[in-house]
Amino acid sequence: MNDHERFHAMRVFGAGLRENVRMALDTLRNNKGRSGLVILGVGIGVTTLMAMVSIIEGFKGRLESEIMETETTYIYVTRSDAFDDPTKGSNPDLTLDDWYSIETLCPSVRTSSPVGSFGTLVRHGSERANLMEIDGVGLRALEIMGFTLEEGRWFNEVDWSGSRHNCVIPREPAEQLFGVADPIGKKIRVNLNTEYTIVGILENRESIFGSMANNYVLVPYTTFIKDFPWNRETMALMAMPDGNDLLDQAREEVELALRIGRKLGPGEENNFHIATQDMMLDFTKQITDPLTLVGVVLASIGLMVGGIGVVTIMLVSVKERTREIGIRKAVGGRQQDILLQFLIEAATLTGLGGAAGVIVGLLVGQLLRLIFHVPATVPLAYVIGALTVSSVTGIFFGLYPAVQAAKLNPVDALSYE
Repeated sequence: MNDHERFHAMRVFGAGLRENVRMALDTLRNNKGRSGLVILGVGIGVTTLMAMVSIIEGFKGRLESEIMETETTYIYVTRSDAFDDPTKGSNPDLTLDDWYSIETLCPSVRTSSPVGSFGTLVRHGSERANLMEIDGVGLRALEIMGFTLEEGRWFNEVDWSGSRHNCVIPREPAEQLFGVADPIGKKIRVNLNTEYTIVGILENRESIFGSMANNYVLVPYTTFIKDFPWNRETMALMAMPDGNDLLDQAREEVELALRIGRKLGPGEENNFHIATQDMMLDFTKQITDPLTLVGVVLASIGLMVGGIGVVTIMLVSVKERTREIGIRKAVGGRQQDILLQFLIEAATLTGLGGAAGVIVGLLVGQLLRLIFHVPATVPLAYVIGALTVSSVTGIFFGLYPAVQAAKLNPVDALSYE
């Protein structure tokens, strides 16, 4: 076949395809009730998928961006990896000695800080802030955690060495407790009977978790461990490498420093856990990917329901149009022409359901974004995949009725009443 013949064949096929699509749409319009039920079934499945994916993907993207919001990748040291092996909860608590080991034995670490926390109520007079997190931090935490000091000062050596009861809080809880009054120098009461003097105010931080991202009070870690000694087990260490190119080297140095400080022998396992932001991203994906899979399963159920409807409707359609099929065969219509016509009708039916589901699902995702203030986004691959799978569902479930129509004897079909 030369190029001209190939081009002509493609034109004929395209014209036939357009004609079959037109006939399919005419058939659907003539059977609005039955067609609407199939479109509804497929649409519900795809709507479920689009809505869930839009929220899950948006949440994952926002969470990943917050984890990686700074240019430097951090090293996190905790007593154990609670998400991977909870049995290691018997590991000894991290201590300031562990932090000193990192500070003195890790040349690739620019700076580091201990961190400890627990939740409690914060009050000033009759005013009360939302459930707050009390965080004990080191003197370099301002740089490591990326906080921005808006007013007042940060902790100094005197605060640290003297375990002074000074604190730094974000602007949002300061306004909850003091309104428009200047909070610097004012006292807040933590855990009912512990008072701290506010020496600095931090800029609010925007987060996927809303105002919860600003519900914390920072105090020197030496003060924290003195006032709340029962929270030693919450201690973690944050280390900033001297550039991302030194991340692996810094991580190895931190591990070696802690092993030396804890006197672990060559054959002994680490009794602590080290992670980086990249590892946290992997953990985020481990959580969100199964949720996306749940959405796919729920969507598949809807598509199955729509597919069963396709079989029923197409079998009824074949029976109703038996004489039409006989006429088409009598004037030269081939089996493959009849087969293609009914397959296109089935694919068009479920494809319309898929398109409607995509549109409604995206709208539902945006509605949830406005109501719950969470990001909503859907990768293009999911949209294309949903439309493709919807059409393929119609072809798969419409194959049996289409074959039945194609096999009809033209004489019997013409005499059918």
